[in-house]
Formats: sequence, structure tokens, C-alpha cells
Amino acid sequence: MAVACGLAIGAVVHSSSEAASIDGVEFSPFYQTKTLTLRLTGAALKKYFSIKVFAAGLYLGEEVPSKQVLADVPKRLEVVYFQNIPQVELARTTRKAMAANIPPREFQSLEKRIDQLNSYYVDVKPGDRYTATYIPRLGTKIALNGQLQGVIRGADFAVAFFATWVGDRPVDETLKAELLGE
Repeated sequence: MAVACGLAIGAVVHSSSEAASIDGVEFSPFYQTKTLTLRLTGAALKKYFSIKVFAAGLYLGEEVPSKQVLADVPKRLEVVYFQNIPQVELARTTRKAMAANIPPREFQSLEKRIDQLNSYYVDVKPGDRYTATYIPRLGTKIALNGQLQGVIRGADFAVAFFATWVGDRPVDETLKAELLGE
């Protein structure tokens, strides 16, 4: 779900009590299950020059400040694509972005789980929605268009994955700020 670095960005960010609508992509103000409620923290539109690539929304627990996004707390990222992106590109950019955000030794310890994530990717087409929902002690659930692809265990994996979006070396600083509602 990562994309190549160096893309331009434009975004619309709403308060946590509002839904976000970005170029026809809707992000609900809340993500809810029987045991979990997360609020929309921010949403953004990612462009490459004038070409819309994807819209993304980040969800955190009501009590979780955005600066604790990488803590061992429930969180969710939704990414809706505007363009066709081949599976190999998603896998390549995910691997590269994760490697940029964690020490080499930690990256090596996560390689099998990164491969697991990359096996869940398919060639995306406009309108496809990938979600990554981290639940402590369970793992990161990856879904495509509402269909569960699998679960990747470990808080360490979740930190590495979400750091590609909102960590110290995210794919894009402006995207990070807008997902965090800053």
C-alpha cells in the first residue's frame, strides 16, 4: 500500500466527527466492530503531478492522540486507488518504504512477514480499497475490497508498516501530517 517516493500531494482533512469525501472517495467518521471503535484522524489525496494516485484515511482510538500512532494501540489505514498499479510495484515500494523506516537487523527479522504482506497484494484498479487494521495481540488484518486477505502477527510488524505512512521517514511528510490531522 506504499507508493513511490517523491509524489506531490493535496488533501482534505476533516475533524474526527465528520466523514471525509475526497474526489468521490468516502471515509466514514468511524470504523466500528463489535469490540472496537476508531475515529477518522485525517484523510489525504496523493497525486503524482496532476494525476490522482490514491486517497487514504487513518483511524485511531478516540482516546489515542495522533502522536502515539505508532504505539501498541488499535489503528486502521484505508487506501483507495485512482490508478491501475501492478502488484510488483506495490510490493517493491512497500519493501523499500519499510526498509527506510526500521534498522537493517529489524528489517531482516520482518522479511518473512513483509513477504506475507506482499503476497496479499494484487494488481489494483481504480476503486480498489486496501485496508490494514492493527489490533494489539492479534496482528494486522489486511483486506481488499472488504475481503480479508490475511493477518500478519506482531506489534513490531505493525510499527514498521504504519511507519511507512506516519513514522520518522514516511513516504511523504505532507501526507503524514494530513493523515494525522495536523
